Amino acid sequence: MLYFDVQFDQEPLGHEVEAMLWLTVAPAALADVGRALAAHPEVRFAAAITGQAGIVASTVHRNSGELYTYLSEKIGALDGVQAVETALTLRLVKQLAYDPGR
Repeated sequence: MLYFDVQFDQEPLGHEVEAMLWLTVAPAALADVGRALAAHPEVRFAAAITGQAGIVASTVHRNSGELYTYLSEKIGALDGVQAVETALTLRLVKQLAYDPGR
């Protein structure tokens, strides 16, 4: 199987805030929460993981207010999400293929 993955700088598109979310999810809700996240345009990447959090997601937002709204309205509305830990990306030091210097 071959597929293409395009990576690009989000800032010119107005996405100035990047965040990593670790969602603690009830085991019975993992599949439903994963499918819901996959449909959110804010989510760049999401995966089921081992550990205390059941899902990790990388998200982009125009500003911190939009991130707050996303967390409180979209994530907060998902059945099975028990807690969310959020970390803002301060500086990207490596990305798989994208090189902003090119």
